Amino acid sequence: MFEDLLHNTTDLFRLLIERIDIFNAIPNAYLKYLQFTPIFVLAFILTLLITPLIGHLSIKFKILDQPAHLRDNKLNKFDDPKRHIHTLPVPFLGGLAVVITLITLTLLFLKLTPTLIPILIGLLILIVVGLIDDIFNLPAPVQLSAQIIASLVVVASTIDVTFINNPFNGYFHLEWAKYNSEFIGIPLSLVLPGDLLIIPWIVLCINALKWVAGSDGLLETNSIIAFLLLFVLGVRNTSTVIAALSVISAGSMMGFLVYNFPPAKIFTGSTGKTTYGFLIATLALVNGAKFASTIIILALPIIDSLITIGIRLIKYKPKNPLDLLRINDKSHLHHQLMDLGLSPTKVLLVESSAALIVGALAIFTTGANKLVALIAVIALVTIFISFLHIRSANRKKNATKAIKDESPESKYSY
Repeated sequence: MFEDLLHNTTDLFRLLIERIDIFNAIPNAYLKYLQFTPIFVLAFILTLLITPLIGHLSIKFKILDQPAHLRDNKLNKFDDPKRHIHTLPVPFLGGLAVVITLITLTLLFLKLTPTLIPILIGLLILIVVGLIDDIFNLPAPVQLSAQIIASLVVVASTIDVTFINNPFNGYFHLEWAKYNSEFIGIPLSLVLPGDLLIIPWIVLCINALKWVAGSDGLLETNSIIAFLLLFVLGVRNTSTVIAALSVISAGSMMGFLVYNFPPAKIFTGSTGKTTYGFLIATLALVNGAKFASTIIILALPIIDSLITIGIRLIKYKPKNPLDLLRINDKSHLHHQLMDLGLSPTKVLLVESSAALIVGALAIFTTGANKLVALIAVIALVTIFISFLHIRSANRKKNATKAIKDESPESKYSY
């Protein structure tokens, strides 16, 4: 019934555009992408309407992201107030509008399959914990535990990593042992050692995107680009689930971006920060363990996260992983761009443009070229981010030196 509704909707739209003269020049190969337009527009409109309601509830119940000078870190005493750059309280829970639209349209248009059920369960776990985090500001270990639990749901499901593509020839076989079972009618599967990659993969994608959310609209634009590129891959591979979930997610986030574009009227909050990365990671798995393609798509946030972790290890010398999790400062790429004098809007345009250019390589490369593209992207993005860190550090150093060199008399000169 549900898949019939999706197919009927897309088929009806395809027949409609085929009758419009302006579309006659479009090759049939591209029409299969346009037929998903109705659910994209529907997702956009629903989120556009729901977001103000969520914002109103957030204000009513005082679930607000407070600026640095008003923060009261109830549970997370390690939260650094300086990283919160906004000056006025801003409503949280914006991501809730996106996931409500996503889950609603998913249940409406897609059949609940053994592949889709664990994805929805994982999303619900992250939504609940994210909502609690938005209210109480949970410590990082608690947030990480929720991400691991959501990942374990995927590990136990029929979403398995049985192989990884070898860009030169064939693939790497990762199904050395397999265990099948069932729980309340839901089939379970465990493939070893392949499924052991799922947890670090999902946690990496979640946090790489989550850490981007330090400036207005950055998380959404990076996620929109990722979902649109995954949509293209899904249509190419004739995967209705991947194509539909990706286009619904992209449409929902565009509807939310209307309110989150600098200066943001509402923030995504943890309900969105964790769910976006989780969904991107799981869709890559469903799409046949497209690790290389997804790494290229998310190259900017992933490499930014790894560089930030390296800087924190050198600067703070944490004694254990828990101490590392508790560190939050202004080491991310968007902070460096702001230190160089860019406004939040310019930061958004710079990072989004870079993400789009880099991500497009994942679509236009295949086989051995994919490996070359992956290596080139990692090298170029690393150099780009490192260069900005050096420029930002030099700017701060020169500013400090100028203050020290200022003579006492100059303070009183006119």
